[in-house]
Amino acid sequence: TSTIPTWGLIRLWAGDSASHYRQFGHTRTKTNKYTFIDGSILAWQPHGFTVRLLNIHRRRHITQQLLCEVIQDAPNSCRHLEQKTSGLVANNNGMAWFLYNQIVFAAAGRGLITEDMQRNQTRVSMTNELMRYHRDVLNKTLVDLPLACPTDEELKDFLNISLTVEQTWMPEWYALPEGEAAHRSAFQKTAYQERSFCNIDVDPLLAGTASWDEVLVKMRDATWV
Repeated sequence: TSTIPTWGLIRLWAGDSASHYRQFGHTRTKTNKYTFIDGSILAWQPHGFTVRLLNIHRRRHITQQLLCEVIQDAPNSCRHLEQKTSGLVANNNGMAWFLYNQIVFAAAGRGLITEDMQRNQTRVSMTNELMRYHRDVLNKTLVDLPLACPTDEELKDFLNISLTVEQTWMPEWYALPEGEAAHRSAFQKTAYQERSFCNIDVDPLLAGTASWDEVLVKMRDATWV
């Protein structure tokens, strides 16, 4: 597990790739395990692979795009998905879940979650319980916790990189109302309302606590600016 906070990884990745984007017109540089989508395409295309991009923002579910538009010999599967009335399976663990997981991991590392507790519950189950407690019982969100967030200038640079990649590789979509304008709106919500690019500042959160129960009480009673 990396010891660099989430935003730290994104900043290294975006910053390194962005400089090469401006220099060469495309992103070839890989940072750690990550690369922009155009870097992946450029790595596959020279070897004769046909690359199709699936757009998760389209009204048609990405699974339907795959089985109805890309895979040409799966008509029954396509028809099944088109006729399906219930929702398609999705991974509901958004960024918030991983931030609650960050609290659990840090608390366990400091001994606030005892070895007996760790034997009786998995890290995943404790994260699920913590998220339910904070959201449903306390009726709070991530903005009620101490956060370490990127600066406005860093977020602006990251948005510009994201827009450039989308415009380059999906120009038709980018030109639609669901494209650039929706991209900017979604980024604004993600960055400033949901604070999804932030990390939990665990030091003030866990400071002065001697047990997991005390952490839960502090999450209930304490406020941070």
